[in-house]
Amino acid sequence: MLLGIFAGLFYVPLEAYLQHRSPREVRGTLLAACNFVSFAGILSTAGILYVMQDLLHLTPRDTFLAIGLATVPIALYVFLLLPHATVRFVTWLASHTIYRLRIYGRENLPETGGALLVANHVTWVDAAFILISSSRPVRMLAFADYVKGGIVGWFTKIMGVIPVQPSEGPKSILRSLETARQCVQNGELVCIFAEGSLTRTGQLQPFQRGLLKIVEGDQRPGHPRVS
Repeated sequence: MLLGIFAGLFYVPLEAYLQHRSPREVRGTLLAACNFVSFAGILSTAGILYVMQDLLHLTPRDTFLAIGLATVPIALYVFLLLPHATVRFVTWLASHTIYRLRIYGRENLPETGGALLVANHVTWVDAAFILISSSRPVRMLAFADYVKGGIVGWFTKIMGVIPVQPSEGPKSILRSLETARQCVQNGELVCIFAEGSLTRTGQLQPFQRGLLKIVEGDQRPGHPRVS
């Protein structure tokens, strides 16, 4: 029973992810290919069980243990392949246990195409809240000193964080802003905390002009805020 429940927790979100994120023109092809792979895997289990029980003479308990251990490297590969989905799941758990998060105006986030999200900065977990507010991956602009080195650097790299290094001068900042601009033009979501730092009073601080550089010459319409 537990095996069936956890298989459903894996398979149903995967199908929903494929239907939601697949391009409309090839969605049917991708879903058909997914079903083919799934049923091919189901068919192959007959051969796996034959080898384990008739040739290796494993007990049902040992068979389940071996198959369970075989899923560990697959889980690690999925994490590397879909880091945004994994992080969103972890932050979703946190937002429904440690925090109580209510999202208003989610419909203003575009389902397709590039967009620049401009946010105020109140806490260190603002980026995590924005990630779970969007069904699409969001690339953050962040100070390079906060996102470089060790596990943090590796994690922010796979999440596509765009580092900004003010200490290297205006040209370095312009390169980061140009990278963000290219990402928006390529159809990605980019988020910038336009105040430049955490607010110490809880009040909205003046926005820096970097966001204007990202959207300069872009004709995409603006949208109301997402609270």
